[in-house]
Amino acid sequence: MAAAAMATEMIEHVRGDGFTYRPHHPVNWLVCDMVESPSRVAQLVAEWIARGHARHAIFNLKLPMKKRLEEVRRCEDIISKRLEREDMRYTLQIKHLYHDREEVTLCLMRDKD
Repeated sequence: MAAAAMATEMIEHVRGDGFTYRPHHPVNWLVCDMVESPSRVAQLVAEWIARGHARHAIFNLKLPMKKRLEEVRRCEDIISKRLEREDMRYTLQIKHLYHDREEVTLCLMRDKD
């Protein structure tokens, strides 16, 4: 992390296993950029939001060479099913950024109750 960003004391950078780490207290934003299967990342992020570990998340899904759209839809379904079990309202935006040809960036925000 850049020293200027860390100096704000608004960021906590943690090195560890992203699939087992949980924060000591809820955070506003989870930022996740893992080289891992898209469905596994989608499940992880949905779980963080559903359990209240984070209110919002921005994350990338590294897509397979074939059937990319199908994989995005599958991940979208994983997220919606998990959050619907909690009767949680949310907004999910998915963008394919020009410079990220093999991945999409998602912004998942829990709506105010």
